[in-house]
Amino acid sequence: MTDPKALRWLRALVWPEHVERARLMDEALEVAARVPVEVEEGDATVDVEAAARRLPRDAARVVFATQALYQIPAEGVRAMLHGIARASDDGPIDLLTMESNGKGASELEWIAFEDGQLVARETIAECDSHGRWLAWGRA
Repeated sequence: MTDPKALRWLRALVWPEHVERARLMDEALEVAARVPVEVEEGDATVDVEAAARRLPRDAARVVFATQALYQIPAEGVRAMLHGIARASDDGPIDLLTMESNGKGASELEWIAFEDGQLVARETIAECDSHGRWLAWGRA
């Protein structure tokens, strides 16, 4: 990522008193500047199926959402899950989500789709909402 406006926006999201998080953000942005990634703008409740279908078939296809689903109405989350399921009709797709557990931490959930169906769903870790720690196993 090299767009100065986007970089300022990302840095502004780190609270001023979180010096360590700001340092980690700067390090991550340095890596992002060296490693090109494709970022698409869109509505996950509508566009995720098409985006998932564009993922390469010769690698693991993974969709990741962190601290985002709580901002989407339940019917939108269902639409997103159905879109990923439909896209899995030509190969498996995994969805990893990290959302608050309501107890001061977050949970990492793995949802597997194959042949157009949701085939597995499991909480695989409890973690810090800002990524400082992760404890594998059921939360």
